[in-house]
Amino acid sequence: MSAIGAIARMTVFAGVASALTLVGATAAETAKAPSFWASLPEGTIKLECDGETAGQPARIATAAGSWVNAAGVVTCRDLGDAYGYEVEFIRLEINPERRGDIERDALTFDWLGLAAFALRDDGVDWLYDEAQPVQGILRKTGTDKIYLGKISFRIDKASLGKADRLLFYLTARGVAIRMGVL
Repeated sequence: MSAIGAIARMTVFAGVASALTLVGATAAETAKAPSFWASLPEGTIKLECDGETAGQPARIATAAGSWVNAAGVVTCRDLGDAYGYEVEFIRLEINPERRGDIERDALTFDWLGLAAFALRDDGVDWLYDEAQPVQGILRKTGTDKIYLGKISFRIDKASLGKADRLLFYLTARGVAIRMGVL
């Protein structure tokens, strides 16, 4: 991995950790708080596709109550010692029920990521976290839909085997939008 890639990944992870931070808690405290991560409705289904070299499609979406309604398709492929996940597309639109809670004029999406983690009594083990750059804007007052896709991730089977959760996420300059497999 290049130094620039490592810095970008660290920046994205720091942004996601801070965006998901509990009110009044530090990012480090939240990252170690298994009850917070265990309570997330997204990510409880691990998408594994043993033997599916041609690919197995699955749906991903945000949970109810997110600022953004997101729904899409990801294809899982067995690559031997790893799984490949290709996000075919994700449709995004502002959740009209949460429009009043958004404190920005627009959500400017900058990263699409995939994280795998294991819950522990004393915290969380982050086993995989990779993000790819994306571009898209949803205006708070708008009714537009945007589409993102054709983004791939590769996670080794050993890491995923240790994980309790597999979570897709988007960031919008510090705001994290979480998506899970349905």
